Amino acid sequence: MPRSPPCWSRCAASASFLPDPVSRDVYLAEAFGIVWCADLPLPGFAPIAPDCARRTRLPVVRVEAGAPAERPVLRQNRRGAIHADGISLWWQDIAHFDMWDGDRVIYTPGPGWTGTMPAAFYSTIAALLLAWRGAVPLHASAVVVGGAAVLIAGAAGAGKSTSVAAALIAGGALVSDDLSCLDFAPGNDAAYLKRGRPAIRLHPQSAALLPGHPAMPAPGDPRGKWLVEPAFCPDAIVRLGGVILLGAPEGPLAAIEAAAHIRGMLFRPRWMAALPGQRARLMALLALPGVVRFAGMAPLTAFDSEGLAARAAALAAFAAAALAAFAQG
Repeated sequence: MPRSPPCWSRCAASASFLPDPVSRDVYLAEAFGIVWCADLPLPGFAPIAPDCARRTRLPVVRVEAGAPAERPVLRQNRRGAIHADGISLWWQDIAHFDMWDGDRVIYTPGPGWTGTMPAAFYSTIAALLLAWRGAVPLHASAVVVGGAAVLIAGAAGAGKSTSVAAALIAGGALVSDDLSCLDFAPGNDAAYLKRGRPAIRLHPQSAALLPGHPAMPAPGDPRGKWLVEPAFCPDAIVRLGGVILLGAPEGPLAAIEAAAHIRGMLFRPRWMAALPGQRARLMALLALPGVVRFAGMAPLTAFDSEGLAARAAALAAFAAAALAAFAQG
């Protein structure tokens, strides 16, 4: 698998550092090219030991309880607001979040707080923080197939996670599920993905086809999906080999065809449109078809072993073509 240098977005320049020693009431986790240093466990991210966290040289984001801050509002946006130095957001009656300049998240438990971080922290809050730091959060899943990282995007229900499951059954490794973090090398001549959450949400029929991996019902999932912890990508940052667009015309896509679908790949698009840096995010996405291969595939909504095997074979062929393009270029 091609290895990348450390991330190039603004997060590299704004890194904070772990205290030495790390106290026992601090919990460390790694996801999306960041070490999250929290005052409570973050089971939705991969735990990491202090020595390993230091060796990664990844930036650190602190997560701690506190009172909501009063600060001038630049723009109201749905359940929250955008400020000159970050965002604030109420998530139902569970918690209020203040994100400060991409370096710190303050959470305030609400009346519905259960003692653990809600799922929104691992998705919406993480995505907004990543965008603030200069990365591009995408509503997509990713898997390493045959040594190449493949990003799978499509509308809700198109089978992104099921397509990843097909590749996992065939020996692939999970990079990210539902929320993926894209970054670029200087000059935009290579694209990279930052490893996300270590679990994937699957329909029970798909989860049952991944024997030997820890699985449990996903808390509060209205679709009845299960959380499965499959083989996880060993590298925190991997080079992107190509993009599959579920629901686009089948086969290789020219840049102009791919561009027609790209804007819809952004995670939480209304928030992204309101955050600083939206023009840069869109320009980076529009440049992506010139950096990696794009192809369309039919949505995958069935969970039979024959359909999953066919999807795994199609992804493997696409990944092999991506690796061949790397070798030529």
